[in-house]
Amino acid sequence: MAKAIFRVSGIKTTSDLRGIGKHNVDRISETNFDIDRERSNENITLKNCGGNYGLRFEEITRDLKIQHDEQMKTTRKSRQKSFLDKVNEDKADVACEFLMSASPEYFKGKSHDEVREWAQMSLDFITKKIGIEEKNILHAVVHMDEKTPHLHVVAVPLVEKYDGRRKKDVLAISRKHFIKNRDEMAQVQTDYVDHLKENGIDLERGMEKSGAKHLDVARFKIQKTEERLKTIERELSEKSFEMTKLKSEKESLENEKNYQNKMLLVEKTNLWK
Repeated sequence: MAKAIFRVSGIKTTSDLRGIGKHNVDRISETNFDIDRERSNENITLKNCGGNYGLRFEEITRDLKIQHDEQMKTTRKSRQKSFLDKVNEDKADVACEFLMSASPEYFKGKSHDEVREWAQMSLDFITKKIGIEEKNILHAVVHMDEKTPHLHVVAVPLVEKYDGRRKKDVLAISRKHFIKNRDEMAQVQTDYVDHLKENGIDLERGMEKSGAKHLDVARFKIQKTEERLKTIERELSEKSFEMTKLKSEKESLENEKNYQNKMLLVEKTNLWK
């Protein structure tokens, strides 16, 4: 039976977020050679980001920025910083990205509508089961223009929690509020498969902590990138050898030419004696 894939990773800075936007929206990547731009019109958008991750992030975090600006009014001037500097310098992530897919055999013969149904069920799991509010989903898209369809859900895990120092509830970005550690992540992966099965999508969970060398979408891309880099390095090495050979031949020809010119000059000198 085909296996479900469920991953989540943190996005550390707004610069990283914009870079992910180029990949997810503009389909621009310096390392992913699997993107078929001619098929990008087949991609399925479940939550539109408006084409700009930066602006969408600003919209979602508007109230957080107001809270920050108010706090800066009572902060010593030497310690004041802009909102973007604050979120980028924090240890917490500015956003997170969920990646959901399945082993390739699951998608064989699936119609566009069937893939959309699977994707919508997966997005519902994030909002209804994990608990990230729909308004804080920055973007949700299924990439159909690569070898295996996969869903990217980028979210700002914005929560309200009690701040003991300030003695009140405050807004904060906290991925760990939703998934605290590896054990919880393992449970979430199990819950995801159960959620799909409850909605008629029959996928199997991978073995927990099996140590199996299972290649998910992300690792597959890394492997392909490494293979491509090795190919480029080999081609450069071959070109370098050819250039060295040509340079040597050029130097040899120039030496021969110089020698012949020298001999011609000697002969001319002998003629005038």
